[in-house]
Amino acid sequence: MTRIETIVIVHKDSKILLGLKNPNKKFGGKWNGFGGGLEENQTLEECAITETIDETGITPKNLTRVGQILFKFEINEQDHEVHIYRATDYGGILDTSKDFIEYKEFEKKDLENIYEKMMPADKYWLPLFFDKKLFKGDVLFDKEMKNPKVNIYEVEKLD
Repeated sequence: MTRIETIVIVHKDSKILLGLKNPNKKFGGKWNGFGGGLEENQTLEECAITETIDETGITPKNLTRVGQILFKFEINEQDHEVHIYRATDYGGILDTSKDFIEYKEFEKKDLENIYEKMMPADKYWLPLFFDKKLFKGDVLFDKEMKNPKVNIYEVEKLD
């Protein structure tokens, strides 16, 4: 069974806001957007908002769904269908949580220096995100989670 999830990235002015995942969590020690799994009777947008509040203390504003990626794994991990959202602002105050230990804003030019501290497929879709393109794709991770087979492409609209 495929797990449905959301990721929210705040893209305000020319910067994006990312969080450093708690090293004790799954995929810990990586810079990431905010999100999690869809609950029963919850819309994707409700999930995106709720998960961001839970993980950061902030409420994302002006949400737009900009991407959809199916992540598959050669290890014993269920598939993840991830819906990616852009928020152009937020309310509240950033606060660390059990999920994130630090937050930082990054310019597009800064990403080249941190891609190795992000999930391996992020470098394929984040440029499209920064350029305000819509995208879809699929990613297959090998057993070491290091060398993904990536098929990310721009689309005119999301279903």
